[in-house]
Amino acid sequence: MRWHRENGIPDNPDFEPALEGGWTALQEPAPEKLQLYALVPMALTLPLFALAWLWLLHASARDFGAIGALTGLLVVLPLVVVHEGIHLLLHPGQGRSSQSVLGGSSKHAILYALYFGEMSRARYLVMLLGPFVVLSILPLGICAIAGKFHPLPALTSLWNTLFACGDLLGAWLILRGSPPGARLRNRGYHTWWRMPS
Repeated sequence: MRWHRENGIPDNPDFEPALEGGWTALQEPAPEKLQLYALVPMALTLPLFALAWLWLLHASARDFGAIGALTGLLVVLPLVVVHEGIHLLLHPGQGRSSQSVLGGSSKHAILYALYFGEMSRARYLVMLLGPFVVLSILPLGICAIAGKFHPLPALTSLWNTLFACGDLLGAWLILRGSPPGARLRNRGYHTWWRMPS
């Protein structure tokens, strides 16, 4: 694992898809429009999760109150770190590879855990969707099964659903734009795929 200390998303100069041959660019929105397009999965998922948590709150006859609101603010930064940590743990080598890169971009208001190496389409999707499953779906599922509402898992789930909108968009683009069995690799903002030889 290495740190990218400069602001912005790093390029991957070791990967030259045009020279290596066989790589096809995934159809993706331009980097400056990517966050705008990510509003679509957010608009689809966040209201559903909010309604589910409101139903559970009502069913549990609990009061959210000021403590719940304060918890919501305090959970944001640690949640972003855990979210990116899950991405990192799902990289090949569990984040210990020199191909794993951690960094942040104040221009894009994000922290990131990128993987510069090649990985299977299935692994890429698991890596993208892991934080959404663990931090958004799992807390809601556990609380729903238990029939109990608690502010911490609710706020973790809701905040992470917001943070995962880019991951959900990325997963949709990969499912739509690359065939099953493909291998994927990134260079900066751009994703490339090829079929194994």
